Amino acid sequence: MGLSNEERFAKIAFGINRINSKWEDTKEKIYKDNISIWQPLVNGFWPAFLNSKAGAGGFNWFLGTTMLTENASRLYLPHLAMIHTTEDKSKYLDSLNNHEAQQKRIKELEAVGDKQTLEKYKNWVEFSRVHELAKNKGSIPFNLHHSDTQHEESWVMTLWVELEYLQYAINRYDDEFEKKLKPLSDHIAQVIGVCFDKMQRSPDFAASYLLHQIWNAVITSDDEDPLNKLIVTKYLYHQLQCASKYDVQHLKNTWTRIQFTKPTLETRLFLCIDLLAPKLDIPNAADIFNTVKRWNIKNKKQVLKKLDILLEQAVKDKKQKTQDTTERYWKQKYCELTEKSAHNLPYPFAQKPKLKDKKIKK
Repeated sequence: MGLSNEERFAKIAFGINRINSKWEDTKEKIYKDNISIWQPLVNGFWPAFLNSKAGAGGFNWFLGTTMLTENASRLYLPHLAMIHTTEDKSKYLDSLNNHEAQQKRIKELEAVGDKQTLEKYKNWVEFSRVHELAKNKGSIPFNLHHSDTQHEESWVMTLWVELEYLQYAINRYDDEFEKKLKPLSDHIAQVIGVCFDKMQRSPDFAASYLLHQIWNAVITSDDEDPLNKLIVTKYLYHQLQCASKYDVQHLKNTWTRIQFTKPTLETRLFLCIDLLAPKLDIPNAADIFNTVKRWNIKNKKQVLKKLDILLEQAVKDKKQKTQDTTERYWKQKYCELTEKSAHNLPYPFAQKPKLKDKKIKK
């Protein structure tokens, strides 16, 4: 499908605006030393765009030379009207469109009085909603940023995606419009170079990619699959950690084993436990075990005979890690008033040795 110059201009304008908005949401959450690197780059998008030969001529796109212009349908104001009016909003917001369609279907079933189909459909709608959240939990760049220390990595991936959209709009055709936007193309190339350098220096981007691939093998789109039901109904996806918490070599070895294969339920369950193990607690382990047990009975099969041992070890590792973290936190405590540190003091919740009574000499 072809794109007019006005449509390409609009894509670029909206893209740059998204970059600036996302930067405003992110910059307070990354290290201050790195803000000085990104701020000039973000500030450079609008000047590089609007000061170019194509951008300068495109100023008219925002409001036009007159409000009564015959070409008003191609300007920015109609875009705003379409976005902010109820009738046309669904054309631009797919999620809202899906929601409205689902509500319409529910009303139709209620009118017919088909309670069984209605209940089944409502369950499917809820499953789909939570399933999407579970799927996105392992996606890029989301699996980079649900941590207090990963905001810059997530920003790099988000920015990279936006830059791809900008480049598509600029380079869609080898024409005069593309040549006039050379200042913006040069600026995008500079920003991509900074992103590339950040990616090369951190293993978290590789971990993010591998985690995304493995999680996609674990959770499928089948709403009747027992593992999918377990992850969705028990919200186990909240136990999935951000990419930086996993060993990238371990993720690579795991992905190498299952790549180009169709993992069985048993394999997927082992993968799920392996990813969730660091945060797995007793209730989660019990849910997994009971689900597999019911599945065995229903299908007259015996999968995961060592499941109880695996889950027990996962819970044990979680408890040990929690204790180690608590003790480490205690050792790092420091009081500025007394200038005293807990580094050399015993862990306060450990069992204290009994002190022998000292006899007072007369």
